Amino acid sequence: MTIRLYLTPLPEQTSDRASDQIGSQIQQAGLLETGGVAVENVATDNVDFQKRGRIHFGPQLSRKVGEELESLSESGYTSLPLFQSSGTLARKRGYYEVTRADVTPVQESRDDAYEYDVSLAKAGTREDSLREVRTNPQTVGNIYPTDGSGTAYVGISAAASDVRWYTDANGTEPATPVETVSAEFGDVDRYDPEAATGSTPTLTYDLDFADDGPVDVRVLDTRDRSKFATTVKGNSVNVWTHAYHTGYQFDGTPVIDTGRFRLFLGENPGGSNRTDIAAERWDDSTDSWDAVGLDSANPWTLQQWSLVRIRPARARVRTRWSDGTDAALIDAILERGADNIVWIVPENGDNGPFELGNLLNPTARVTDTLPFATQGLIDRSTRDA
Repeated sequence: MTIRLYLTPLPEQTSDRASDQIGSQIQQAGLLETGGVAVENVATDNVDFQKRGRIHFGPQLSRKVGEELESLSESGYTSLPLFQSSGTLARKRGYYEVTRADVTPVQESRDDAYEYDVSLAKAGTREDSLREVRTNPQTVGNIYPTDGSGTAYVGISAAASDVRWYTDANGTEPATPVETVSAEFGDVDRYDPEAATGSTPTLTYDLDFADDGPVDVRVLDTRDRSKFATTVKGNSVNVWTHAYHTGYQFDGTPVIDTGRFRLFLGENPGGSNRTDIAAERWDDSTDSWDAVGLDSANPWTLQQWSLVRIRPARARVRTRWSDGTDAALIDAILERGADNIVWIVPENGDNGPFELGNLLNPTARVTDTLPFATQGLIDRSTRDA
């Protein structure tokens, strides 16, 4: 039976081993607000689980899974759930950090099979830890005029239980969702940090490993193909690759996906007639994606983009625009459970003229505050003291 690391399967087709002490390893920690890694040699006891195996899902899926595992190892993602519903490795379930992952083709000229070797360091278990989403509400320079209002909600899986606000000063207090919304892969509960007593509250909750990931923000590589393909057995599978670090090299169009909203940084055959940007919104009544109308005649076009942050709770991309004469630099922030984008002016940026605002308006949410949510773990004894 396959064990799963976050959203990535680790097939059991070759030897596996778990060890409490494996020599000196390379520890990797995600750099703040980047997809890079800080590398340092550390002492023993850094690896709690090591697994080797072969990814042999055929040409449709093998490269996708291999690239996702490699990208995950280079990302700033922390406390990843590792679990197996049953089997010999089920006892190793818990939250882990990726310390190393090597993924190589079985044969260089083929992409239908890969071998992997992954080392993980345990960060906690559901018995001693809870999920947390830390907030740091800040005023932002929205490119649209605001009146001081707007929402700064935090979204988490609606499958979460024992949800409470926590601050060091005030301890725990009840947390009640403002709303529940439907996304492509599950429902999302949205909470308002202003309902908590503290100014920078942490939302804490328990969540089954299997529910940890499906409603997270994703960055995807279309690989210039349809999202779903049919396998030789007749099954429909997603062949878009998840990109977890900001240095990922795309083969196709980048897509930032909240589960309720998609931003395409490039041509999207199912979207508008533009070739530089497109967007879609999830329709839970029809379980389908609807194109968001964007003015194809608007002179402002996307010239450059760069991913600034990719995390489960939010993604941020910097965009540069031009109408052929003038230029503008603005950031797009997409949050878990949101069906729109918050377009803000970065430091040294420019919100551009009225026409650019007109172009992006169908995708936008007007607010002057964002929660800047960051997901991690909190010790149960800390929250429930």
